[in-house]
Amino acid sequence: MIPRKNIPLSLFPDALRAEFRTGRDAAHRGMRRAMRTRNSRMVTGIATAAVVGGITVGVAASWSGSAPSSAGTWHAVTGTRGAAFDDAIGEKASAASTKFQGAHTRQGNGGTVVAHAPAHGNGGTSVTHAPAHGKAPVLPAAPGKPKATAKPPAPAKPAPPPEPYLIYDSVTPTAIPWGQRVATYSDGPYQASSASVAGRDVLWIDTNGSNIDANALDVEPGDATPAGAAAWVSARLYKHPYDSAIVYTMRAEWGAVLASIQTLPSWMQNNVRYWIADPTGTPHMVPGAMATQWYWGSSYDITTANPGFWR
Repeated sequence: MIPRKNIPLSLFPDALRAEFRTGRDAAHRGMRRAMRTRNSRMVTGIATAAVVGGITVGVAASWSGSAPSSAGTWHAVTGTRGAAFDDAIGEKASAASTKFQGAHTRQGNGGTVVAHAPAHGNGGTSVTHAPAHGKAPVLPAAPGKPKATAKPPAPAKPAPPPEPYLIYDSVTPTAIPWGQRVATYSDGPYQASSASVAGRDVLWIDTNGSNIDANALDVEPGDATPAGAAAWVSARLYKHPYDSAIVYTMRAEWGAVLASIQTLPSWMQNNVRYWIADPTGTPHMVPGAMATQWYWGSSYDITTANPGFWR
């Protein structure tokens, strides 16, 4: 800061003193107006214009006739002032300007606005900084992308309804095509060995009623009788109450077998499965039967069985 002489105001001409007072009053009014408003940017511009206009116009008008403009005039365009002007105005004008600038550093809408006092350089240039912009408002964080909700697994397709299947029976089980279900004899003259059916799905047939662990009883001439069917069924179901008892017979003897089975308790009757021989050569199902043997061949016979017949 350049030192100034403390020159009494009474030494200046009346016109100059009046102009100085006018500028000072204008500065005071500008300060009061600035403190009553929240729009700091507009207040700073208006108050600064009042100070500069009040002091500059008055002093420039008074000094225009007695001092060169290059030394004593505040140039409105360039913002410069001479050393003679600084000496004339003295410390009071400097203090008033400094007080005004300090009073108008305040918080505005969204940030701090600072009006700096003129800086004195080698050329006497005054620099007024533009108000600083306030900080950008803090916005709430953008909501994160919602997590993808795991889709529930698609309901399993219902299993297709069980379909009828084929059973091949033979006195020579090795003659049955591989991969087919096998029915063969557990006793009698055509008893099959376990080795001959190793690795295959086998339905075992009892030919004379002596093996209640077999799956089926063969009721036909030369084998078990219709009257013996009821005894075999009863013995088997008492030993294996959660299994079924299969009775194989021909259509001609089925009536006699039914009459024998009807002497048993109802829960036993409900667990009997009838396998009826009707060799027409065409796949079909005898009404009331769970399986029908419809083909007789030289190496094996073929039966169509409904779901639930066996297994």
